[in-house]
This record gives sequence, structure tokens and C-alpha cells, in this order.
Amino acid sequence: MSLSDLAALGSFISGLGVLVSLVFLYFQLRQIGVQVKQAEKYQRAMMNQGALAGTREIIQAFAEPHSAALLSRVMAGERDFTAIELYQLSMLLRQSLIGLQDTLFQHREGLIDDGTLENAFRANRTTLAQPVFRTIWMQSRETFAPEVASRVDKLISDRPVAKPVDSVARFQANLAKIIAS
Repeated sequence: MSLSDLAALGSFISGLGVLVSLVFLYFQLRQIGVQVKQAEKYQRAMMNQGALAGTREIIQAFAEPHSAALLSRVMAGERDFTAIELYQLSMLLRQSLIGLQDTLFQHREGLIDDGTLENAFRANRTTLAQPVFRTIWMQSRETFAPEVASRVDKLISDRPVAKPVDSVARFQANLAKIIAS
């Protein structure tokens, strides 16, 4: 074997080494791509979980005995509240709308899924159907970001004002239907 044959063989082996390195690099890049997608899914799941944790905190605040008593009066159509009670109701609404704002902004950035955003809007739509909360919204609207205020305004415009509800009577009627079936 001549020197030029050895050089050609060395060049061939070198080229083969580069080809093997490129194939190896290709598989590593594919694996990294899969890992990045998994990390993005995990991050999105964590963001959704965080939004839902915030919703649970709001629900817990609404279920506190004093808050629940106030909310029951709102749902029953009462309109006579003390200044302290109105402040408490306005803070409950603000807490709920701040949660909506957080979810809305995270959704805009692609961090929250559509279902989580829809749940946040539905919960606030029900609250804002109450005349007392609509009045509180009108009084506090300017304290929210314009994007949030316009979305809440649209939420209100799509929903009629709720009528007073006797929640115990409604429950009893629904229970009777279930028992009868």
C-alpha cells in the first residue's frame, strides 16, 4: 500500500468519523427537542395548577362563615348593607377579579390553557350577575387595568342581572326531583 493509498484511506476514515458524529449530533438534538417540549408541558401544567390554587383560595375566602353569610344575603336579593359589609363585599369581588386578571394575562402569554381561562370567566360571570356586585364593579372599575375592565364590561353585558334566589328552596326542589326519579 502506497503512501497516497494510506492518505486516501485516512481521509475516508476521517469522513466516516465526521458522518458518525453528525448522526450522533442529530439524535442528540432530537432528544433535546423532546426534552424541551416536555419541560414546556410541565411548565404549563404548573402555571395552570397555580391559577387553580388561586381559584381555590378565592373559593375558600367566599366560604368563610362571615363571607358566606354576606354572599347568601346578596344572592337572596338584599340591598341593605353597612359600610363595613360593603367594604368586605368589595374586597371579595376585588380578590376574584384580581384572580381573573392574573389568569387572563397568563393566558395571553400562552402560559394558561383555554379551559382554565374559561373557568375563571364563568365564575366571575356568575358573581357579576348579582346587582350588588355590579354596583361595586361600577364604583371600582377604574382601579383595574383597561384590558381587564373592558373584558369584565363585556362579561357583564352578556349576562342579565340575576333575580333573587332562595337557595334552600331551590335545593329542596332539585332534591325532590332527584328522589322522585
